Amino acid sequence: MAHGCEIPLEYAKHKRSREPASVKGTFEKSILPRPGDFSKGLYTLDIGQNDLSVGFRTMTNEQLRTAIIDIVSQFSSALQHLYEQGARSFWVHNTGPIGCLPVAVMYITQPQPGYLDQYGCIKGQNDMVIEFNKQLKDAVQKLRTKLPEAAITYVDLYAAKYGLISKAKGQVGGTTERENGQNLQEKHPAAIQPKLSREPVSSQNN
Repeated sequence: MAHGCEIPLEYAKHKRSREPASVKGTFEKSILPRPGDFSKGLYTLDIGQNDLSVGFRTMTNEQLRTAIIDIVSQFSSALQHLYEQGARSFWVHNTGPIGCLPVAVMYITQPQPGYLDQYGCIKGQNDMVIEFNKQLKDAVQKLRTKLPEAAITYVDLYAAKYGLISKAKGQVGGTTERENGQNLQEKHPAAIQPKLSREPVSSQNN
């Protein structure tokens, strides 16, 4: 399902194409990044949504749980390979609440009790996403320890997006609704702000 090995391969090909020996024209050499610039870039990794979405349609829950382990393992290998190629700064997104997407819920007309949560999202799908995100975050923690020079920021998109859904009234019309006289943005900051996990980079990170 996941093709994490393709990430470092494409990176290596792109990096090699920018080597001075690969570029003949003076103008081209002047505008292309130097090989040393690749270690200064920010590498954004957004993983999980397509894999899980396909899995919900084609796999049993048990099969998908097994696949999650493989997806996260390939992600870890891909990030580590990028690190070995010189990358140092990483921005990792987790997966949002797939069970709340319109494509997931639009055809559900008579759900069984407990199938949907209080906000109309498919509870089982979101529970699986939460498990995926937990394993992804655990993998990031291990990578921080294993790759001492890496700066890895973990972004909790699930919390941000689910917060927007659960506090949707506060987002209507681009204005901020008030609840009991208090600004919802002030009362529920997690509903609109993504959570960042950026621990100091050292061998002591867990």
